[in-house]
Amino acid sequence: MNRVYNMDFGWKFSLLKSKKEVLDSHKEMYLCVKAGKIGGEVSKTFDDSEWQEIDLPHDYVMASEIKEENGFRDCLKRSAAWYRKSFILDKSFKDKQIAVCFEGIALHAEIYLNGSLIHRSFSAYTEHFIDITDRVYVGGKSNTLVVKTDASTEFAEMWTYEGGGIYRHVKLYAKNKSAHIAHNGVFAYARLKQDKNLWDFQVETEVENTSYEDTRCLLKVALIDKGKTVRELTSEPITVSPFCKETVKTGCDLFDPAVWDIDNPYLYDVVVSVIVNGETVDEEKIPIGFRNYCFDSEKGFFLNGRRVKLKGVCCHQDHGGVGVAIPDALQYERVRIIKEMGANMYRSAHHNPSREILDACDRLGVLVIDENRHFESSEENLKHIEITVKRDRNHPSVFMYCLFNEEPLQNTSEGRNIYKRLKLEVKKYDGTRLFTGAMHGNFDGAGEEMDVCGINYGYGYLDNLHRQRPNVCIIGTENNSQISTRGAYCTDRNQAHVISSYDDECVPWGNTVKGNWKFVRERDYMSGCSVWTAFDYHGEPIMPWPTVNSEYGLMDICGFPKGVYYVCKSCYSEKPMIKILPHWNWNVGDTVRVVAVSNCQETELFLNGRSLGRKNSDCCNPNEWEIVFEN
Repeated sequence: MNRVYNMDFGWKFSLLKSKKEVLDSHKEMYLCVKAGKIGGEVSKTFDDSEWQEIDLPHDYVMASEIKEENGFRDCLKRSAAWYRKSFILDKSFKDKQIAVCFEGIALHAEIYLNGSLIHRSFSAYTEHFIDITDRVYVGGKSNTLVVKTDASTEFAEMWTYEGGGIYRHVKLYAKNKSAHIAHNGVFAYARLKQDKNLWDFQVETEVENTSYEDTRCLLKVALIDKGKTVRELTSEPITVSPFCKETVKTGCDLFDPAVWDIDNPYLYDVVVSVIVNGETVDEEKIPIGFRNYCFDSEKGFFLNGRRVKLKGVCCHQDHGGVGVAIPDALQYERVRIIKEMGANMYRSAHHNPSREILDACDRLGVLVIDENRHFESSEENLKHIEITVKRDRNHPSVFMYCLFNEEPLQNTSEGRNIYKRLKLEVKKYDGTRLFTGAMHGNFDGAGEEMDVCGINYGYGYLDNLHRQRPNVCIIGTENNSQISTRGAYCTDRNQAHVISSYDDECVPWGNTVKGNWKFVRERDYMSGCSVWTAFDYHGEPIMPWPTVNSEYGLMDICGFPKGVYYVCKSCYSEKPMIKILPHWNWNVGDTVRVVAVSNCQETELFLNGRSLGRKNSDCCNPNEWEIVFEN
């Protein structure tokens, strides 16, 4: 059977101290361009005893000193760095296909094994699965895996904080050579048929042979419900040629399965087994959720037959002092508190999210807009599209692919052509999702190719656009942009660099949380919105130095709620809630503005047992009192 090993532990790390030394002999130059003979930090014999011992995920940029001269993005110093890891594979790995998978390296990277350059990475957001079978030592001899990564600004993919280093997980795969499931090679999906309880269940499996002989095999597919087998399918035998792949399709009709929904995210498991000569040589288990959804240009979004207003948040992937190297438990917690606030949609801004984010959204019932980083139809970016889609297509939470964010070419013929090409590439690997793009402007150009037109801000002209193009489905992909500081209830931009958290202030192109939701809830054609942002993030500061972080978040950069978090909760949550703003730490005699944030029909305020009045309440127009502070 195949095995997957965690490679996160036991690395050595060092910042790049100098450029590579000039080679001063013909012999050195001759050898350094031969397989396995690259020298310096890449060499197996290099002395890394003084390097720092670290575990992954790791973001070394977060450890740098904050200085104004480091640049407007986040004032953190960016540089290159080295990672080294030694490991031994015993004789049980013999005759296996061995591969290593880097799930995310920021920003550009070179990857070496035993003195050979085995891969180059040009995207911080795309995973890289690298077959190392021909260069790895098996049977007791030590292997040396080396990564050089460069987080310099010249390699930036975004305009905000991106971190630096091996910031997502690293895994080693050992697979049966003659027949195995290709990496991310299972695609399980289901479509609701005209009979409202009948589903077309399909599994497409890419079987790979990395041996030097033809392989005869067959597949068995099992649908598992909480440990109990619901359905078993067996394919016809197939022959896979050496170093080739074959796609095997299996499927059947299923009657009345439990559905995956935002209120009840019910998951099944699909287990795919590869059988050679009666023996199971590979097996993979993936989740699947049965759900049906659609958009209507006048009535909005429907999930499993019921109308649902999409209550979204946009999220960058960095968090507090860990930067982009976020532990799995924290990934889950970020989604949990978003869900607890009442949100039912997560937009990954502006790149594909980690596997752990998607896992959390699957389990918690949060729909995901899965976003592409580069709006280019180059060969390299098309490959990144393939990798991303194959990785993410089994997650029931993923319901739309967003192919760009605010691109200058969006309303041009060139932009439309690029969008069509990217959309076609996605459909090669997943024909079950809908397509959007985060636009600012009109629906022309790339918008003509979208299933759902994503709008960033633009509420001032959106009603007119809808009247002109009533058949266009619309979703808010980036909205709001209120600005606030946790714990602050008096704005002082000049000295303290703080902004009130009453939900009073926003950027010129944006809106408050209350104003945003009022616009969305009053328009049936608006399927939903995506608040910018759930959390503050590094970079893109509202105010000048020494402010270095954004303050768009409903929560601060460490995930602690601001006042506006509760304003959004009152708009998003269907559970009754109330929160009094602000804190109650003032001086006797101070006049305090008190706001009762609630989604209830009425609110009544008491001070030291005295009622200060009961009023009708609305989440978009919360009740306020001016009170003289008392202990």
